[in-house]
Amino acid sequence: MIDIAVIGVGNRARKYMQCLPEGVRVVGLVEPDPLRLSQAAARFGVPASGCFSDADAFFAASPTVGAVIIAAPDRLHVPLTLRAVRHGWHVLLEKPVAGCEKDYLELMDASAKAGVHVGVCLEMRFHP
Repeated sequence: MIDIAVIGVGNRARKYMQCLPEGVRVVGLVEPDPLRLSQAAARFGVPASGCFSDADAFFAASPTVGAVIIAAPDRLHVPLTLRAVRHGWHVLLEKPVAGCEKDYLELMDASAKAGVHVGVCLEMRFHP
């Protein structure tokens, strides 16, 4: 069983959570909107102890997860991914990865140093 967390539980993240393969379990959610957070927690069986209204609390708790899905607003992709990578977690990152080449290279360097993977989801690549 692989335990994961999801940071940002809007439409995109909920679609990802519906498609998780067998053996992957969502144990953590981060979402500032209380209604979205409670609805996602109920739908995916995440206990209150795994629900966080802000990323700082989530990272401070340092839950035992193997990976995170980051589907937060674009401006947060780089800082959230860097924090996850520094915790040693693999990341599935919603696009765009970064707003500039410098930030992109920083992420790639950090993931290489930490020995974790950062994948980018291009789920609508072939959508009409």
